Amino acid sequence: PDQTPQSVVDSVHYVDDSGGISYLAEFSPIPHTDLFEKAQKIARYDLMEPLFQNNTLMAYWHPEFSEDILNGIKAEIIRLRKRFLQDGDREPTTGFEPVTY
Repeated sequence: PDQTPQSVVDSVHYVDDSGGISYLAEFSPIPHTDLFEKAQKIARYDLMEPLFQNNTLMAYWHPEFSEDILNGIKAEIIRLRKRFLQDGDREPTTGFEPVTY
């Protein structure tokens, strides 16, 4: 819950500069854990509602995150990954679908 969009982008670039490939893992809080309590404090909605306990609605993310920012991060990861694709490889899809709400 403390991660900012810029820290995600910085991490993606660090992994790329180190020769690795980034995979975006979106945060889903687990009820009754310390991170859940921390996420609950900055959430847009009540995380005790099970519908808000996954990454579907982005309800628990840092207030700086938006659909556009997340889509931009996903697009940057895809752009960087394209260098690793071989002829005939398909674009990565799972986990990189645009966020639409």
